[in-house]
Amino acid sequence: MTCGEFKATDPRKQKCVIVLDGALPAGLAANAAAVLAAAVFRKVDGLLGPDVRDADGRTHAAITRFPLPILKGDAVLLQSLHDKAHADERIMVAGFTHQARTARHYDDYTQRMAAAGAETLSYAGIALFGSCRIVNKLTGNLECL
Repeated sequence: MTCGEFKATDPRKQKCVIVLDGALPAGLAANAAAVLAAAVFRKVDGLLGPDVRDADGRTHAAITRFPLPILKGDAVLLQSLHDKAHADERIMVAGFTHQARTARHYDDYTQRMAAAGAETLSYAGIALFGSCRIVNKLTGNLECL
């Protein structure tokens, strides 16, 4: 389920991970992780904590209440993970395709995606959110980036 709304309630029972193509250069990997994190934070309510104040009274923007490991895999693994997660309505999946990564602007991206079938998409990375049990089953054997 790519576009459902999800609620983050318990970091001990729920998990969020990003899996990137391990072949991406560092700059492209960082960009892919940022894009995927933005997508996840838009779709999963409650991942961010409240803003906090330091001892001097300065306000600091909220950060995630959940750990967000960045893992790596290859193109075949990313496609398989995306397909498995997309078929499970209990998992929020966000994909960052190479079609999106190389688009010059959002309209270009939307046109490319409208013209691409699922079998033609290739992923620079995906993000998953759901129960720890399910997310670990899908990603538990992957290495950190």
